[in-house]
Amino acid sequence: QALFEYQSLMAELLDMDVVNASMYDWGSALAEALLMSLRVNRGRRKVVLPRNMNPFHKEVVHTYLWPHSVKIEYVEYDPETGMVDLEDLKRKVDGDTAAVYLQNPNFFGYIEENAEDVGEVAHERGALYIVGVEPTSLGLLKPPGQLGADIAVGEGQPLGIDLAFGG
Repeated sequence: QALFEYQSLMAELLDMDVVNASMYDWGSALAEALLMSLRVNRGRRKVVLPRNMNPFHKEVVHTYLWPHSVKIEYVEYDPETGMVDLEDLKRKVDGDTAAVYLQNPNFFGYIEENAEDVGEVAHERGALYIVGVEPTSLGLLKPPGQLGADIAVGEGQPLGIDLAFGG
């Protein structure tokens, strides 16, 4: 019952239709979302990640995707604003891209003002759009569902959920 209630509240907070609360942490949730995007977009072998993402999540993604021979491409960020470089994103997302990921706020703490534009670039090229969020930020920021996200990932621990069995 507790998981059902938690998932129902998270679905409202994220503005998503379906929520799964069984991942250990943000990094593994992201890696699983990327693997799901590869299954949904059969034949596509590339994912596009922002260079301004959490480096710990990046390591988890590399560990999960390494055995699957997936090409991971990184989008640069504007050094003045700290936000994803949309022009670089447009150059890197192509017909082989299964997913585009954006962390909002990003690792530097900046709110990605062009989050909806990133989603449009992903969708124009047939890729899934994955948004990683800090759940407490959603009291002020648009939720992933309103940004056009196909998949949302994040961490439940900031909501007061205890660390259990290492996750």
